[in-house]
Amino acid sequence: MAQPPAPYPGEIDSQQHPELMGENKLAKWALWIAVAAGVSILLIGPFALIPALVALVLSIIALVKARKYPTPKHKRKGFAIGGLVLSIVVALISAAALYYALYSFAKCQDAPDDDAMRQCLEQEFTR
Repeated sequence: MAQPPAPYPGEIDSQQHPELMGENKLAKWALWIAVAAGVSILLIGPFALIPALVALVLSIIALVKARKYPTPKHKRKGFAIGGLVLSIVVALISAAALYYALYSFAKCQDAPDDDAMRQCLEQEFTR
């Protein structure tokens, strides 16, 4: 029976030593950036879309990268999936807030002067 090829010098054999592989740190980063994006909705509103999209990309990369880790503990798939779901929710809420803000600004664009525009915007955003 043929044996699997020996690893190259300096290469880690993940089947014999899974503890040496480390963990999927990218999944943890993706989750924390998604959480930060969720908190930033309260602070910066529609501009939380940017960190949400960053977390979305990192979560997808972490899910793809999770295949190379040997054990579930090292894969951290739950972190990556949590980051993915949270970043999608935050991105949708931020996109809706951005759309509403742009719609309101466009609606008040025809105001004759600055005071009329300010009054129009106050009416739009206090509803």
